[in-house]
Amino acid sequence: MGKYSLCSTYFRTLPEGWVNNGFIINKGLQSPACGGTNITAYWDIYSTLDAHILRARVRIADKKSSFALFKKYHTQGGIGIIDCEKKQLNLYKPWLGEEIPEMVTSAPITFEIVENREYIVSYEKENGSFHRLKITDTVTGQSSEVTYLNSNYPFGDYAGKQWGAPGIMFLSGNILVKKFEFISEAAQDSKIMIFGDSITEGHGMDNNRATYHERCCAKVRDCVNGSCVISGRGSGDSADLLARMDFDLEKFNPQYVVVIIGTNDTDINIWKENIEKAVLKIRNKGAEPIICVPPVGGELIPQIAEYLTDKDFTVVRMDYATSVNHDGITQDTTLFLDSLHPNTFGNQRMYNQLLIDAPEIFE
Repeated sequence: MGKYSLCSTYFRTLPEGWVNNGFIINKGLQSPACGGTNITAYWDIYSTLDAHILRARVRIADKKSSFALFKKYHTQGGIGIIDCEKKQLNLYKPWLGEEIPEMVTSAPITFEIVENREYIVSYEKENGSFHRLKITDTVTGQSSEVTYLNSNYPFGDYAGKQWGAPGIMFLSGNILVKKFEFISEAAQDSKIMIFGDSITEGHGMDNNRATYHERCCAKVRDCVNGSCVISGRGSGDSADLLARMDFDLEKFNPQYVVVIIGTNDTDINIWKENIEKAVLKIRNKGAEPIICVPPVGGELIPQIAEYLTDKDFTVVRMDYATSVNHDGITQDTTLFLDSLHPNTFGNQRMYNQLLIDAPEIFE
């Protein structure tokens, strides 16, 4: 499936929706005399796409420059720093929008930085877990990169999850950002879009040595040859779902939108109200809603199941798929990592239930 550019700007002016903290707009974003973590420009959106790329074309006027690409959010953001003076590419623990956190990995820039030459820098998230920071010389084609796979490490050592607003930071030296892009790895007209919480994002898959490709939503994506957009957000509830839909849904044109939300909700009336709003948003996009009863575990699951009885949209009973004797109530603990998160086997059951209850999305 082809990539889709969500944003592409040359900064002749400050684009609508962007926030500029200290850059000078002059045929690009020109760095000021002094840098720091407060010198940023970012697109003020909320997005948790599973697979995306931040890419910038940057003229480096001082080979001792240091700058970063980032996803800005109050939790589980991400940042990658290009340190030309030390000739290093660095990835860090989750960036919370202020000070630079602890580094988790780095790799050398294996070629010389030439002053006043343009370079392509990119910061990538793939399959919910894989991170890559890369720099390419536009003249010689030489490139260097650093990568990090969250699922190889404990949660506390993740390189963030790249939630939030895409942007660029100037730390030192002299740079001109000539172009900035925010790109989805999935096409705009992808057939399916899946929204959810940590169960969709893939929490716990590594604990029984599975990969993020074994998530239920990744199985759906692979079955439809990549024609699937995934937007998962750990700890997300139905209110957070609506906030993400403002960007992640509006930028795509899916035929079907699958929603797996409710495990983290605590008030059934609020959940009902938000799901009704979500269904309306989906239908206003011309898509068909596929609403799932989440796996057994959350306190509202029985009430959600009752509410979703006899609706005029497709309902997927993941509570049946993850319970003892398919009773929808008694959690089958062999299918779970903990009290809430299905393991590899639980994700397979969830996928099987989608095949049963929503065969249309695969046809």
